[in-house]
Amino acid sequence: MNYHHIKTGNTSLHIFFAGWGMDEHPFTHLANDKEDLLICYDYTDLSFDKSLLNGYRHIRLTAWSMGVWAAAKVLGNTDTNIEYALAVNGTHTPVNDTTGIPHSIFHATLDTLSEQSLAKFNRRMCGNKDTLDFYNRNASKRSIESLRNELKAIGEACSSETPVLKWDKVIAGERDLIFPYKNQIAAWGQSVDILSVNEAHFFDFKILNLA
Repeated sequence: MNYHHIKTGNTSLHIFFAGWGMDEHPFTHLANDKEDLLICYDYTDLSFDKSLLNGYRHIRLTAWSMGVWAAAKVLGNTDTNIEYALAVNGTHTPVNDTTGIPHSIFHATLDTLSEQSLAKFNRRMCGNKDTLDFYNRNASKRSIESLRNELKAIGEACSSETPVLKWDKVIAGERDLIFPYKNQIAAWGQSVDILSVNEAHFFDFKILNLA
């Protein structure tokens, strides 16, 4: 796992688990002067350095897309003092026909991954031109090979059981074309407070008052 730690000398920390294929660039605008920001990405390796949390009195967590699963993998069933946890457009079962990304779509994405297919994926991820333009201004700069390796690793790792992580709220995008909305609802059931929003898979998370 890779990290981008924006330190401003605060005793509060916001941990942001990004989705597949991401780096820090689409999310650094979430930084603010009230808390430090730790952006986590690239789940080829799920090791997590908990020493990065040392010294913080208040910690909150936001996880998006594959980051929901990854956060549960590394922080679930631990004694990490997370005061508030928010899951956005993701589930604990990321490759699943009824509660995640359908198997056929996941494997087609992996088998055909290229610059051209990634561009198509990003259009589906963003849902409209304005959001795509917003993403492209600060798009992830990782290579296709690194994305392929990550996706393959996720496919192998997500077959094992995911530890329990207690989410305070789940945000589910009604226009999500990556994690289908109905699959998100089926995944969470009545286990957590769900807020449905008229958004695609990716959007400007500042509207959730994350910064």
